[in-house]
Amino acid sequence: MAPWRRAPLALVLALGGPLSVPAQPAREPEFTMVDFADDQELARHLPPEDHLFTSRRLAADLVDIFGGTGTAAAWTVLELGSAHGHTTEVLSALFARVIAVDLLTSAHRAAAARGAGARGNVVWLTLDAYRDPWLSLLAGNDIQVAFVDALHSRDAVAADLRACAQLPGLRYVLVHDFNFADIRQAVAASARSFALVAALGEARRIPLHERRDRAEAPKFPEAVLLRPAGGLALRAGGRAADEAEPEVAAAVARFLQDPQLAAMASRAGDAIAAEAPPGPTAPAFPELCGAT
Repeated sequence: MAPWRRAPLALVLALGGPLSVPAQPAREPEFTMVDFADDQELARHLPPEDHLFTSRRLAADLVDIFGGTGTAAAWTVLELGSAHGHTTEVLSALFARVIAVDLLTSAHRAAAARGAGARGNVVWLTLDAYRDPWLSLLAGNDIQVAFVDALHSRDAVAADLRACAQLPGLRYVLVHDFNFADIRQAVAASARSFALVAALGEARRIPLHERRDRAEAPKFPEAVLLRPAGGLALRAGGRAADEAEPEVAAAVARFLQDPQLAAMASRAGDAIAAEAPPGPTAPAFPELCGAT
């Protein structure tokens, strides 16, 4: 696997409080890819703790977009499906508070034992996101970002997105494992409610269970960054979204100036459009910003 080229994970995880990220060298022309044929090949190249978790590339992308802004450093992020805290660790370095939700108390204990909550800004919440009324439980919290990585069925992810759309302070949603067909379909089914902002992380092949009887295993972005469409002006007190958080909007615009990242976002948009229901959908980020 090609060496990681931007903000090292040690930088993301070692710095407490708001991150100040130094300028990074120019990106190499090719993408870093998780491109292994099977579990055995994967095991030969990556340690077990890296399997199926947030990649270092995604961590770097999150730093690029959220890490250099004072605005995002004051935000709260809701993580649906925190598991053993690999993503929690990254999020806690970028945002003021993380509300980490998982069904298993044992997962929270394992995450805490790994030091995922060492900064003291992680709230561990054990509940069933599909049966327990977490929207009511969190009604008193102003949540600006959601990270969706719980159950990976189409219905579950669609339910996660519907619930997130009801958070009044929501600015952005990150949906992990976009290389899964069910997750792409769920994002597409929510295309009237959420606009695509960017594609993040590695380019990953479709999972092994989707490769049966297929001559090729296409690649998709590891994650997509979305923003609520239509209701953002009301959520922001009548201001346009990019006026409400100009630092983050500017960081996204810089991020998309990279031709490779713009191309990945375009591929993600094509995948969403191919699965989206008939009718108008939310525009992509450049249209929301008035870019040409």
